[in-house]
Amino acid sequence: IKDIAEMAGVSVGTVDRVLHDRPNVSKPAREKVEQALKEMNYQPNMYASALAYNKSYTFYLLLPKHESEAYWEEIEEGARKCEESKRDFHINVKINFYERSSEESFMEQGKSIIDEKPEGVIVVPSSLEITRAFTDQLHELNIPFILLDSYMPDLRPLSFFGQDSF
Repeated sequence: IKDIAEMAGVSVGTVDRVLHDRPNVSKPAREKVEQALKEMNYQPNMYASALAYNKSYTFYLLLPKHESEAYWEEIEEGARKCEESKRDFHINVKINFYERSSEESFMEQGKSIIDEKPEGVIVVPSSLEITRAFTDQLHELNIPFILLDSYMPDLRPLSFFGQDSF
């Protein structure tokens, strides 16, 4: 911020207000800062912001219950490793399990996740219609989600991770 302020010939406070799109910046000052940002090819650092704001982020993983199945265990292990490696950034990963053959269990776990208002959700789908009821709620609340294992493009996930079944 200091370098940008010096380059633009404005105060550090002005740069901060421009970067965070806050009011009380004159048009000429805003233009100077924006020009300096462009010349410096400024890219915000998400990690620095997370550390500065000390905000925590919670993501949920909705998985079917299983008993010692390597496939699901590796997914759980990956989620835990992610949480551990991103601990400095206050990222928490919580895993909710649903009974594979119970649509009611999927709905209950989905509701408990929505009640927590997470920053994002990773979903291993149940049936299309039951999963759609859950993901429609996520869309309404602007909670991004990705699908894992089963791709259902009609649900409009942010992304999909899984194998190419063909």
